[in-house]
Amino acid sequence: MKNIIKKLTAIAMCGVLTVGSVLMTGAVSEYEDRKDFEVTGTTQKISNNQLFVITTGYTENTAKNFGAMFISTDYQKYSVMFKDCIDAPKFVNLPKNQEFTRHMITANNRYFGNTGMKFNYDSTGGEYVKMRIKLSDYFPDVFNDDGTMTGKLSDGTYKNFDFTYEDFGTDSSGKPCYATSGAYFVSGGAVTSFVPDKNGYAELYISRQLGEDTGLMAYKYCRLKNGAECKITIGGKLNCLTCGDVYPDGNITVVDATSVQKYIAGIVEFGKTQLFNSDVNHDGEISVVDATLIQKYIVGLI
Repeated sequence: MKNIIKKLTAIAMCGVLTVGSVLMTGAVSEYEDRKDFEVTGTTQKISNNQLFVITTGYTENTAKNFGAMFISTDYQKYSVMFKDCIDAPKFVNLPKNQEFTRHMITANNRYFGNTGMKFNYDSTGGEYVKMRIKLSDYFPDVFNDDGTMTGKLSDGTYKNFDFTYEDFGTDSSGKPCYATSGAYFVSGGAVTSFVPDKNGYAELYISRQLGEDTGLMAYKYCRLKNGAECKITIGGKLNCLTCGDVYPDGNITVVDATSVQKYIAGIVEFGKTQLFNSDVNHDGEISVVDATLIQKYIVGLI
């Protein structure tokens, strides 16, 4: 009985959202679409509780000593090295009804980058689409315009990291000195380790499931012969390319449903990011169905 009441209440809330959204004129401020991305047309389908791990942009010079690790609540480890995914993607089957922390790992199986967040993959199956994005548009504090990353060393100097491995030999104590860097995106069950091109663009797979976020993990390490070093792990969220986030601010709210309704009524125009995020049911059209699905997501019906 409680579930029925809860469902009826949620449906009633959908009705309130629909009426309210028509009345909320001017609730959405103007959005300027300046972020550069392109849908390549390549898709990949995976099952629930499955990881799809792939690399994009790798060359002979790419540092290949990184991978991804997923650790379950019962401390089972599932890992893939990115160098093993260059010629073909790898698929990893995860147990059901488990939560996982996700990490970056090195060739000697050391892992780092745990944010403390836990993720469940029981419902991440479905279609993933390949995107090409300008990294500095989405992460200006992480990536330079050419796709490199800059880190500050302990002696106050700065070092550019370009996803290669640089061997500096050893210091006076025999400790190895080198620089390396790597990064990957996780979107639902898709893991993409990428190397940007010379113009700072990278390719990745993202989920087209309503509300599914895409996370970034990047790593920079350098040690020079004079002892100067830096070790930086970066975690972030790829805002603006989440299905249903129509007014792309990183959250899905009534404002997003309102935006779709205003677009349908011809009150507002959409940029390409908004058009991409608005087609929630992926039928190639933006309609009241998409607004309704967003409303149902907000109240927990889907």
